[in-house]
Amino acid sequence: MPIHTVEYPSNDPNVSSADVLRKAGPLIQVVVSLPVFPGAAQAAAGQQVQPQQVFALIDTGASDSAIDEQLATNLQLPIIDRQTLGGVAGPKVHNVYMGQIEDTNMKRASRGRFAGVTLQQHFSVILGREFLQNTVFIYDGATGRIQLMA
Repeated sequence: MPIHTVEYPSNDPNVSSADVLRKAGPLIQVVVSLPVFPGAAQAAAGQQVQPQQVFALIDTGASDSAIDEQLATNLQLPIIDRQTLGGVAGPKVHNVYMGQIEDTNMKRASRGRFAGVTLQQHFSVILGREFLQNTVFIYDGATGRIQLMA
């Protein structure tokens, strides 16, 4: 069972690791790209946009995962649908992209539909409960550490 542990150390003696985790949120690094299906022929290397490594917020309040609209555009992810999603500001129609989000530490990728949303934060992906569906997720607020086990 792969285990991915992320610690949130503080460089300030007046700020605990627990405070860093609480303020930053549970973040992991992921790679976002066009979907890669095992055994499928890939496009020529010169024609393919390179995957991007970004931070993702693990959000147990989100049922599905989402990616930043600008990131999806930069990666030239195909729009496959439009969907109305509820949020803090109420319902809004969003593009839905075909993409892949990979946690390289867990050697696990989620391929499929991801809503494009505007994320003006220090992360570019929201990982919802569908990402956590087959995962044990431990949020240790006391120590400022998270663990993912698949």
